[in-house]
Amino acid sequence: MTWHDRVGEPGAALVHALRGAGPGDDTHVWIACEASAVRKARSYLLDDRMPARPQVTPRGYWRVGEADHHDHDHGED
Repeated sequence: MTWHDRVGEPGAALVHALRGAGPGDDTHVWIACEASAVRKARSYLLDDRMPARPQVTPRGYWRVGEADHHDHDHGED
């Protein structure tokens, strides 16, 4: 488990960390953070790295500037 604090645009530091980590084909990635950051990380992993979908578990638990964001956001919209 690695904790990454937001620096700059939501998701930028997370995607940078994922690029540096170079998750392999047998790696399961669980992401829980702000919804727009989840979308960027999920997009990088599934579009650029192309691991199997069951290996990526994205969860957006809040959204900047939105009160009561639902906690079912899987970064798919």
